[in-house]
Amino acid sequence: MKPFELVNASSLDSALSQAKAGATLKAAGIDLLDRLKEGLEAPKRLVNLATVPGLDSLADHPKKGLTIGPLVTLARLASDPLVTRYPALQQAAAAIATPQIRNRATAAGNLC
Repeated sequence: MKPFELVNASSLDSALSQAKAGATLKAAGIDLLDRLKEGLEAPKRLVNLATVPGLDSLADHPKKGLTIGPLVTLARLASDPLVTRYPALQQAAAAIATPQIRNRATAAGNLC
């Protein structure tokens, strides 16, 4: 693994501006860590999204449906009472990987 700079983003705007400048965005980093170890990626700068407030929000709006923040973990999707109205999503989140990975892996990371 090559050395890189890790930056904690303070806002979504700052994270996006760094991404536009070539930085790699990281949430939990479960898959990214594997790609770094295997030499498939070698970013000079990683921007940590876990420090951006509000990205782990989960809300159910009766008329709009479920809003899932990108840092919501799979474990939370599998167990949060707000998700019970969406059984397919809840079952899918519960079936992905091992419990240890579900506790760290994010919704956004798995969509990517």
